[in-house]
Amino acid sequence: MGGQTSRTTRRRHHAAFFDLCRWLCERLASHQITALLEPFDFDHDKKFLYGPLDRNIELVARLAAEFPNIGLEVDMAHLPLMRENFRSAIRRAAPWIKRVHLGNCVSRHPSDPFFGDKHPPIGYVNGDIDVPQLVEILATLQEIKFLDRANRGDVIVEINPFPGCSEDESVADNFRRVNEAWQIVQTQDSP
Repeated sequence: MGGQTSRTTRRRHHAAFFDLCRWLCERLASHQITALLEPFDFDHDKKFLYGPLDRNIELVARLAAEFPNIGLEVDMAHLPLMRENFRSAIRRAAPWIKRVHLGNCVSRHPSDPFFGDKHPPIGYVNGDIDVPQLVEILATLQEIKFLDRANRGDVIVEINPFPGCSEDESVADNFRRVNEAWQIVQTQDSP
């Protein structure tokens, strides 16, 4: 009985959220503003109402049938927390991706101060994302044409500093890692 009540309550909450998003898209459309939904986990760290990526994709697809000013802002650091594979998640979300966050998370070490979605720097020792994962992410974004020169999407690096390092040192390190990954992707694409 308790599980049924929980499912019924969740369905009501999802319906109310759909109505809110619909209202928001309608209001933003007259100002040429696009609403972006950022998928989060629903059972690991943040525990938001809309969890799995596919549920977010379904919501955006339903809204986009009426409002073209809706899309997804996919934070790559959220994908490990949602137990998603980068390549599969990006491909499934491709039609709706409007912005991408590159960052990191800690999903396997609950005692780490950066555990969850606290934006550790890319390459953080207990983190889930470093250059090899960036290569997979950037290659897949290129594959879905999100990084095409003619129609390039927004990519944002979202991090906190390495422990014991300044913001400038951490930003320089993380941009070096992103550039290294991008060079590998470009090399792979070369004939």
